Amino acid sequence: NGALKITPTLGVDFSKVKVKSGDNLLVKRNEDFGQYTSIRFGVELEYVLPFNNNKWSILFEPNYSSYEGEAIVPSNFKYTPDSSASVDYSYIDFPIGVRYYMYLKKTSSIFINGSFTTWCSNPSISLYSILLSFLKPSKKTICMFNLIFLICYTLLIKLK
Repeated sequence: NGALKITPTLGVDFSKVKVKSGDNLLVKRNEDFGQYTSIRFGVELEYVLPFNNNKWSILFEPNYSSYEGEAIVPSNFKYTPDSSASVDYSYIDFPIGVRYYMYLKKTSSIFINGSFTTWCSNPSISLYSILLSFLKPSKKTICMFNLIFLICYTLLIKLK
């Protein structure tokens, strides 16, 4: 029998945003909004597969995070003052992947994750609308797709 594990997740994101304008614009821009540290939270759903001594599982870990940044935009004209620009967005990340456990002892193990992830910047996003974004992209929704590999060590400690 397989087992479903549900675990709340909390983490730290380190983000950096740079905006570069295309070559077809009259005025080229290269703005750096800087590094931003934020808290991310979500839930991990892990289904442990019932074979090979429960060493394989399937993961789904939706989580929420955000980014804020400001940049000074220098003017390209002599008598026009510099201006400022800001970035403030929130997104939901949808990693889906597999986990492989290597048990060292009864109380410790190493696991390796391999995940495909997509995050979308529209807070009202759903898995259905991610699939639609392939067919009909929206200017209000920005979706990114990435591959993630992770190696972790776990140690089970019993408190008395």
